Amino acid sequence: MTLFDELLEANARFAENFPGTELTAVPSRHITILTCMDARIDNFAAFGLEVGDAHILRNAGGRVTDDVIRSLVLSNDILGTRYVAVIHHTECGLVGTTNEAIRDAIAVARRVDLSAIDFDPFEDVDQSVRDDLVRLEAAPLLRDDITYAGFAYDVANGVMRAVQSLLEPVAGTISAPSVSGLRNDAYIEEFRANDGKLGGNFSGVPVLLLHSTDAALGETRVTPLTCQSLESGWAIFASNGGSVAEPGWYGDLLVDPVVTIEFGAETIEGRARVAMGAERDQIWTRQKALIPAFAGYAQVANRTIPVLVIEPC
Repeated sequence: MTLFDELLEANARFAENFPGTELTAVPSRHITILTCMDARIDNFAAFGLEVGDAHILRNAGGRVTDDVIRSLVLSNDILGTRYVAVIHHTECGLVGTTNEAIRDAIAVARRVDLSAIDFDPFEDVDQSVRDDLVRLEAAPLLRDDITYAGFAYDVANGVMRAVQSLLEPVAGTISAPSVSGLRNDAYIEEFRANDGKLGGNFSGVPVLLLHSTDAALGETRVTPLTCQSLESGWAIFASNGGSVAEPGWYGDLLVDPVVTIEFGAETIEGRARVAMGAERDQIWTRQKALIPAFAGYAQVANRTIPVLVIEPC
């Protein structure tokens, strides 16, 4: 019996008692975890996660590569994840070595040319985490509203240590030590420099800046959003650009509806609530008439787009 036969037998026993599931491909915790392929790391147990909670990406070292970016684009834009955790670990085989040493060691036995492969070795675990967070932030294909965080895992005792607190604040970030939002900052800067107006594709479109409390990290998240002015306040839309999942700020408001918004040149304290029934339908119908792209968002996302009303306190 081969190892593969043993695996198939184990799967047969598993399938006999498989209870079925109502889980979907959308992670319920809206997080993607990138970590090393090291066999000593159990990402679900280490973070108290269950099957269905998270996407897990693994490679040698847990490094941000082009293929990781490919997977993150799908995870973020199609399946609605809004958090990315980068986890490197102690006793990693890539620590303290070089590309040359790895290539030479393999070439001795196999006599192959590996000069085109970057194995991404590193000297310091914390610095490698910081380097990969910078790679993520600089990736132009990734969304503007992703919250990144970095961790170091000790394989000797199972302790997960936050590394993002060691990051120097990145110029223009909304809330250090998170390194998310650099691309949103251009809109925020333009908004504040022009009394709440944006140019380009957003010329003439009403926009506000929503300050919400990140439900996972407890930090302030600032998000530019298209809005609709109402007699009692403003409506905002959890369209998420047509993604199948709601945006991160929507979950924030369900947990803590107290918000601050910037509209025009004013800063206003408010409280958000989800519009329901006829109120929601009226606002949504008007929004589709004002900006037809919203009808397309609902069709692509194949879900009812939540409408929230923000009223001044």
